[in-house]
Amino acid sequence: MRMVLAMALSAVFSTNAFAGSITYTGTNVDLNGTGFGNVLNVLSVQNDRSEYGSVLWNGAADVLTDHATNTSQTQTAAVLQSIGIGGSKFNIYFNGNEPGNASSVLLRDFSMHFLAADGTSLFDALVYTAPIDGLEISDFGGTGQAGWVFEVALTPDESAMFFGNGTNRLGMSISADQAIGDVAGGAENFFIGSIDGPSGGGEPTPEPASIAVWAVGALAVGFGARRRGRTQV
Repeated sequence: MRMVLAMALSAVFSTNAFAGSITYTGTNVDLNGTGFGNVLNVLSVQNDRSEYGSVLWNGAADVLTDHATNTSQTQTAAVLQSIGIGGSKFNIYFNGNEPGNASSVLLRDFSMHFLAADGTSLFDALVYTAPIDGLEISDFGGTGQAGWVFEVALTPDESAMFFGNGTNRLGMSISADQAIGDVAGGAENFFIGSIDGPSGGGEPTPEPASIAVWAVGALAVGFGARRRGRTQV
């Protein structure tokens, strides 16, 4: 019985024990038709040699810093939900625009920020942690032609908190000490899509309440089995 109880409690609490994550999938996808204006763009940065900057929400408007271009914008939870993103996982695509003589760029750490309508943080930012020497990303063929996929995974609590209010916003930042390196051309761009592609259908998130119901059911089964065992004796 103790084992059943431990397993049930573990199922309830372990789902909330770990923070969300951003993971590089190593997948390069053909994304023709995903230029500016056709995707849920979040952060674009453009500069010579290195690029960094941020787009955040101050409660009234987007605030852009450093090398963030005017194509950068925070996205509301309602907008993400309108293309089917409302669960525990979705993708962020990294798309670059470099000349033919620039074979790659060097991507380092970046952060995604989940903000309330007043600009305050809902929970700790999710950080993609690059390899020590950076993540080398090969050439892209221009804005809108190819993209590298990063998977964003939220905990059930994070997902419920962010998507529970359509006015919550998603922003992004790259710090100066984690600047994208080896750049020389157009803007590097990050935009949002579902796990199935740049638009449509996200993965549904099990609600914490549903998990709790499962745990109660498991306890009930355990008690029933124990009681039947005593009756047979």
